[in-house]
Amino acid sequence: LAFRHGHAECAEVLLGDDTDFVLLGAIGESGASSSFFERRHHYLQEKLRETIPILPPLGEDGGETVATFVGSCNYLASAEFMGQNFEAGCMLDICRSLCGHPALRILNLSFNPTAGAVAQCVSKVLEHCACVEELYLNSVELTIHGLQILIQAMTGYEKLKILDMGGNPLGPTSGLELSRLLERSCIQSLALDSVGLRSKGLVDLTAGLGATQTLTELDISGRNNIGSMSGALAIERALRKNDSLKQLDITGNAIGISGAKLVHAAALNHPKLRLVKMRNNLF
Repeated sequence: LAFRHGHAECAEVLLGDDTDFVLLGAIGESGASSSFFERRHHYLQEKLRETIPILPPLGEDGGETVATFVGSCNYLASAEFMGQNFEAGCMLDICRSLCGHPALRILNLSFNPTAGAVAQCVSKVLEHCACVEELYLNSVELTIHGLQILIQAMTGYEKLKILDMGGNPLGPTSGLELSRLLERSCIQSLALDSVGLRSKGLVDLTAGLGATQTLTELDISGRNNIGSMSGALAIERALRKNDSLKQLDITGNAIGISGAKLVHAAALNHPKLRLVKMRNNLF
């Protein structure tokens, strides 16, 4: 890779396809959430304009090559390895190499079948890199056990501003863990689309919204199955307690007409909330 692209000193490496359109199209077809698609589209377009190298998918055998390449870089601020099919061992090798880059700001390991090993990988990176501001872990098979490991590493990590853990089977018990994270971090944007929160997990999660003054964006869209009046009530209570949110996405949770009216009324009375996405909820 270093020979092909001549970037022994590079600020960013994106692994994907030849263009952002092909990359995002392939991810979307494999089941990625639309919200993730939208979030990364603009970012990758900007990277293309800056002629940052976007390398082709390498598959499960490419992890060692990437680890060697990352280790050879003198300076790395952003590392995005989306949809590379890197397995657990490969990911560990790559993350060990990333530990040598204390200025790393953006880490994206989304859409890799790591079977939960991503928690150990990321914890190691956060331990050695104190500047990570954006962390994308969408659809990496993260479980509640892995989440607990990550939260321990992220608690008190003041630099982290954007956290995406959508598309992982976290389940209802993750709500309480995530609530504690919000209370002990400075996260500004949290994406939890399609993690299976259900009504109970949402109630636990929203308990932490009253304690955070930094969170401005929350995405609980997709297959979270919060479609009940108790879910809508939890959102309404959270909006009354929290005064920092500017954007809320509850798309596709089937909260019904009564629930939508309740959330709408709470949003109108919120001091900063400017955008609430509620598509596909009236079932």
